[in-house]
Amino acid sequence: MKKFLVIAAMLFSCMAACSVVVVASSMSSQTDSTGSSLDNLDSVDKPVVKESSKPKISKARLNAVRSAQDYVDLMDFSKEGLFHQLSASTGDHYKESDARYAVNHIKVDWNEEAYGSAKSYQELMPMSRSGLIHQLTSSAGDKYTKAQAVYAANKLKL
Repeated sequence: MKKFLVIAAMLFSCMAACSVVVVASSMSSQTDSTGSSLDNLDSVDKPVVKESSKPKISKARLNAVRSAQDYVDLMDFSKEGLFHQLSASTGDHYKESDARYAVNHIKVDWNEEAYGSAKSYQELMPMSRSGLIHQLTSSAGDKYTKAQAVYAANKLKL
């Protein structure tokens, strides 16, 4: 249900971003503040069309966002780890620009992702505080930021 709501919210915001707002005025038999009739205005009953100023989001980017959100809903990822998963040839093959857009436009608490990873490490193979922080921040490991790794170690009371 959570995934459905996230996807529905993304689609709704995309539709809102791509929509055209039509405002129609019906001003017959109205007067302005001086009491003058507005019946003879040329714009009466003519719609005013304004295009949305938000850019259109490509299908590839929407798919990348959906994939990114699915990943973090299922398992713990760092922002860079998720970017790599989305963009790597051994991953989902999204263009780097679409993968970067996706990791920047999902609902996620990266500190809590780090904590989830740290908790898993401690359950499977307990480590020292410094060993855990090194594992979480390693470019060959999880690729969390130092601040995220420290947050996780503190929350685990290491």
